[in-house]
Amino acid sequence: MSNGNLPGGVTENGDRNNPKTYPNMTPQYHDLGEDFPTWLAWTNKKEELDLDTFFDPTKPNLATGFDVKGLKPVIRERGETGYLLEDDKNGFYYMDIRDGRLFKFVKVMNVDQAVQKVLEGWDKDDIRQQFASES
Repeated sequence: MSNGNLPGGVTENGDRNNPKTYPNMTPQYHDLGEDFPTWLAWTNKKEELDLDTFFDPTKPNLATGFDVKGLKPVIRERGETGYLLEDDKNGFYYMDIRDGRLFKFVKVMNVDQAVQKVLEGWDKDDIRQQFASES
């Protein structure tokens, strides 16, 4: 794959010691694995998360709309429009696509705690509305 315009030993994909990497251009989600209960009103199944609609990095999407890097779904309310989302800094958000508002969980938590908050409910002190450029 060498190119005549590049220095010797360097390829279009980078050199041997420093290969060039490209961002993943496929929609991502946080896979909770097979242990996530299938009987809940919420789902973590890839095919039910509307990845191509709201999270495709090659199209306008929620991450670019709210300027939150790496925004991806964790769980979605079955048959509804509520999502638990995670950013690339392990911040967690709730969004109901119907009303278009994004809320960030203000307390630092891991994915298990965020899922519990969504499944069991949260109070107004747990979240704040997120606007573009506030991530």
